Amino acid sequence: MTILPPGRGSVIRHAAHKPGIMKRMFDFDNLKAFENRIRRRLSRYPLAYAFLGGVGVVLFWRGVWYSTDFIAFAFSAGNGGAPVFDWKLGADSIISLIVGILLLLSTGLFVNELLGKEIIESEVEKEEQFAEKTKKEIGKEETDIERMEKEIHHIIKKVEEIDGEIHQKR
Repeated sequence: MTILPPGRGSVIRHAAHKPGIMKRMFDFDNLKAFENRIRRRLSRYPLAYAFLGGVGVVLFWRGVWYSTDFIAFAFSAGNGGAPVFDWKLGADSIISLIVGILLLLSTGLFVNELLGKEIIESEVEKEEQFAEKTKKEIGKEETDIERMEKEIHHIIKKVEEIDGEIHQKR
């Protein structure tokens, strides 16, 4: 594929000259920084934080509920078997879902709400168990290394003794 200078060629080729557009759109470091900035500001106002989090949860689940209703109504047999599309319900469900997701993501409650504290705590507990197991394995390896070093020193002494005996016989 030939990349033409800006001003020539198709839009796709022209877009190739702008590196990082997708990276900037989905840059998770920037999203995390944005979330942290909002959480820091909202942590000063716990009632506002709780209110926004609650609104986000309600809008998210309302969007999920209305989306399933839209799909069910759209493909149910209405008007003599023809599908019925209630576009107002469809748009309302999408808007509720998007606004709810944005509120939950920006306040840092999205994962917490959907996964629940129990799952997150169980994962943290698994990580702690893994860290403890790793510490035990490291301790075992250290004792094995010390044992091997002692054996090596013992072998070196034996080799030196044998070498000394060979030199005495000459």
